[in-house]
Amino acid sequence: MTHPNSSSNGVTYYKRLLHIALPYWPIFLVAVVAMIIFAATDAAFALLLRELMDKNIVANNPERVSQAPLLLILLFFVRGFTSFVSGSCMAYIGRMTIFRIRSKMFRHLMHLPSRYIDQQSTGQLISKFTYDTEQVAYAVTSAVTILIRDTFTLVFLFALLFYLQGMLTFLFVVLGPIVIFLIYKLSMRFRIISRRIRGSMGDLTSNLQQTVENEKLIKLHGGATYQQDQFDKLNKKNKQQQLKMVVTSIASSPVIQFLVGCIIAAMVYFLIVRHVSPGDFVAYFTGLIGLLAPLKRLTTVNSALQRGVTASESIFNYLDCELERDQGTKVFTDVQGKIEFEQVSFSYDAQIPVIDQVNLVVEPGETVAIVGKSGGLDFAVQCSPDHPWLK
Repeated sequence: MTHPNSSSNGVTYYKRLLHIALPYWPIFLVAVVAMIIFAATDAAFALLLRELMDKNIVANNPERVSQAPLLLILLFFVRGFTSFVSGSCMAYIGRMTIFRIRSKMFRHLMHLPSRYIDQQSTGQLISKFTYDTEQVAYAVTSAVTILIRDTFTLVFLFALLFYLQGMLTFLFVVLGPIVIFLIYKLSMRFRIISRRIRGSMGDLTSNLQQTVENEKLIKLHGGATYQQDQFDKLNKKNKQQQLKMVVTSIASSPVIQFLVGCIIAAMVYFLIVRHVSPGDFVAYFTGLIGLLAPLKRLTTVNSALQRGVTASESIFNYLDCELERDQGTKVFTDVQGKIEFEQVSFSYDAQIPVIDQVNLVVEPGETVAIVGKSGGLDFAVQCSPDHPWLK
């Protein structure tokens, strides 16, 4: 079996993920246009306040004041409509992408070698189909929406701020790398914790499945206490990793917002000192406040994005496993329904064979079952010339 290099860059996995969503690019294009229009409404709102303050209220122009409510209604209608369009389009793309991934994963499962499946925990495999794919769904939809929409929002707002006070805004931009460095360090932290959470979820699911499937056997042999202890250990590990992710995510936003708040406070002071017009002050301050929300979302979305990248790494490692090759050469032309096993041996990758040199004859119409030590049915043969598998 072949696996990709575990040290591959997360960007590679994310590109492969986006490639699956590529057939839906027309819908994505509509969503992007809607996001850009939505992003522009923040800057338009600040400009509208500037117009209202300087030319309407300060100039005491009743005719233009009466037009302001209509412009505000129109602005918020456009904002709401574009939000609906972009959200609906991205949700459709996300679910269709997950639909294709799950179908591809199940088709892959049907052609994997039995040895691979025997080596894997059932809980880990189920976790790939459920938990990992849902993490990927968020990375394709909500995370992409935030990245595109809020990035354009920042672009429009910074353009507005440069237009109003170029030199003051330049000083603000110079201090930006401090925030960018913090985001980078948090990104690495999120990805490490996300990988641990994914592993602990698979172990927890596997333990739970084994307990449910062998519930009677566990009780019969007095293993309930041991099984409870094992589950508690796995549950505690998962809780600790989840709490680390939550604490890191919660702590990241206040720290970054505090730094941005200090910068904004300094800029407001310089605006007052420079004696700008009421309209410019309101517009500039509105633009500064408008930067906080997209900056916050861009910092918090990183944790979910990293979970999606980690989950896509797990999914594509699974999909890159080599499929079982059909090396059969004998073609049956006359099947009579009699099956003979001669010196048949079988083992999982261990040295001790599970079945060692078994000789067995199954006559037509007979059903033979091989039962393991646990009492479970390990192997069954129903020999009949009319069996659909023999046709």
